Amino acid sequence: MNYNIYNIILFIKFLLIGNFYFGQCHYIATMYDSYGDGWNGAYLEVKRNGAFVKNLQCFASFYVDSIYSQTGDNIEFTFYSGSWDNEITFTIKDPQGNVLTSGPAPNNLDNLVHLSNSFCAPSAPCTQPNGLDTLNITSNSADIIWVPGGNESKWNVQYGSNGFLLGNGTIINGVNNPTLQVTGLSQSNLYDFYVQANCDSNYNVSSWVGPFTFETKCSIGSCGVYSLKLYDSYGDGWGDGYIQVKINGITLRNFTLDNGSGPETLLFGVDSSDVIDLIYYGSSSGDIYRLYDENGLLKVFQQGTPSSSPSSTFGILACQETITPSCGELIIEMYDDFCDGWAVYGASIDVNINNVNSTNILLPLGCGPQSVNISIDSGDIVDLVYSTFYQNEHSYIVYDQNGVQIAYETSFDNGNNGPKSTYGIQLCPISTGYVKDDFVRKKKLIGIYNILGEKINEKTNKNQILIYLYDDGSYLKKFNPAF
Repeated sequence: MNYNIYNIILFIKFLLIGNFYFGQCHYIATMYDSYGDGWNGAYLEVKRNGAFVKNLQCFASFYVDSIYSQTGDNIEFTFYSGSWDNEITFTIKDPQGNVLTSGPAPNNLDNLVHLSNSFCAPSAPCTQPNGLDTLNITSNSADIIWVPGGNESKWNVQYGSNGFLLGNGTIINGVNNPTLQVTGLSQSNLYDFYVQANCDSNYNVSSWVGPFTFETKCSIGSCGVYSLKLYDSYGDGWGDGYIQVKINGITLRNFTLDNGSGPETLLFGVDSSDVIDLIYYGSSSGDIYRLYDENGLLKVFQQGTPSSSPSSTFGILACQETITPSCGELIIEMYDDFCDGWAVYGASIDVNINNVNSTNILLPLGCGPQSVNISIDSGDIVDLVYSTFYQNEHSYIVYDQNGVQIAYETSFDNGNNGPKSTYGIQLCPISTGYVKDDFVRKKKLIGIYNILGEKINEKTNKNQILIYLYDDGSYLKKFNPAF
């Protein structure tokens, strides 16, 4: 080979290698998971000059990702914990190959900020887009639009449920037009979206603009549209209270009255035989809610009392005329001795009628009682299947329509693992699994005691838990309010 040609080749190689190593623009993150199942919800959030760039994650046993930077950029890394952080290790190198951090997932990697030593010169500033808006909103889609802030021809879009954090929404990069149709949305729901100008391929981007909030329309179900109306007797809104609206066990929306007396109205479509649950979370005695059916007829009316907030309502059958059951009703009362409700423990009762799930009930907050009525036809067999994630102090009592107690289960009697389930309840012709004489006999209260075992007067012992002892040996714990 000609000596001069050989020297030229070496010189070109040196330039290429030099440009690669010393003209590098990117931070390199090398991520590992020892179990091979990814980071289980953990991630590294990256910001560039205070603006969100991306989240870094490992989805298997190994992954490498990069972050573009320019000279003088402030690059910020924050680690957010997941389910199995002990499986995680990672290394972050700056544009010149220096290790910034390396090792197991830290207990706290907060605001690791590095002034970029990239050799890539800054580009012209990328101007934010503006004029965010929506068009053609339906029950499951919307066209989101914006106005370019400069000469950029591409944008990044991020959208999700109202209140989502940047980085946790659906991200679409490199959108070529200042409009985008988003689909797969849920009816009668609030959504947010953000837009970011993408000025060149080197991740010269603007900061995110938004959120812009919009609401999808209600769908027209096979039997019409229901309306939920919220009121407040004090005229100051519901504060931190809200109604969780579920249809067939799936959350449609958390709905509240932000301020004033109301009404605040939520419209939603229902199909025949849909099961609706209205689960109240809050603590105000002034909160009121009403549910109207497709014909504008009142189906549910709940309001607080001077000593309690409104109750939740479970098992509302859409588009069904009220039918008097051929047998009767079960009344299920739910309690919590610690007065923090069942939801925090993931606890609930599945009501199964003839081996088919009818509804799922719980005490959302407070001490209780939360009362739910279940209609029973002749021959129906009812199972009440309790489930929970943690030990707790829950209890429930079951009565028939005449006030006769059928079942009473407490967590205390089950090793603090939550009350036992109750199976095989049958009201007609008799309650199976129980002696008939016991079933029809009204039990008698023989005394009221405090938690020290002292017999007391209910009227003069307020704001404490009282124990009611009956002549059949059973007892009931209740919180005796001041009102």
